[in-house]
Amino acid sequence: MSKKFKKSKFFEEFKKFILRGNVMDMAVGVIVGGAFTAIVTSLNTL
Repeated sequence: MSKKFKKSKFFEEFKKFILRGNVMDMAVGVIVGGAFTAIVTSLNTL
């Protein structure tokens, strides 16, 4: 088994994992949470 084949298989599996719905939902949650944290922090400094 060549190294190149292993690497492409890893990326193929990783892509499958990322494209599942749960991972996308979690990513959106992290982004929204970061934005919310920035808003709350700015309001606290007023």
